[in-house]
Amino acid sequence: MRALPRAATAVWLVVMLMACTARRPDQDRRILEASPVERLSAALLWQDFQSVREQAERAYVGRALIVAGDVTRAGTDESGEAYVYFGQTPTGGVYAMLLDDQAEAIMAAVEQETRVQLKCFCEGLTTDVVLRSCIAAE
Repeated sequence: MRALPRAATAVWLVVMLMACTARRPDQDRRILEASPVERLSAALLWQDFQSVREQAERAYVGRALIVAGDVTRAGTDESGEAYVYFGQTPTGGVYAMLLDDQAEAIMAAVEQETRVQLKCFCEGLTTDVVLRSCIAAE
């Protein structure tokens, strides 16, 4: 009889831990109203995560940033999500996934001028510094 309450408690605990994740949704429209905490180049953002990763994580992860740089690649990933990429090394850079509402306009702008300025939420460093819900910065 006692095993059932323990199992229910374990299930409840797992559900609560999953709800507490720090990850934002892929298409987080709060970026439209978010105030950026920092304005920096893609090169400086990359450098910060490479040289002072813990400090960069505290300063940038989960926050809105304005990031500017020269796009080295743009397109859609395997899931169909539009992105721009600011390559910094042969194997890494800043990967900015675009908010669907503005993706078409940003992609068209990149065809005309490779230097762009985006406002995004920073997700952190994997192989690349990952930015989500990116829109054109004002």
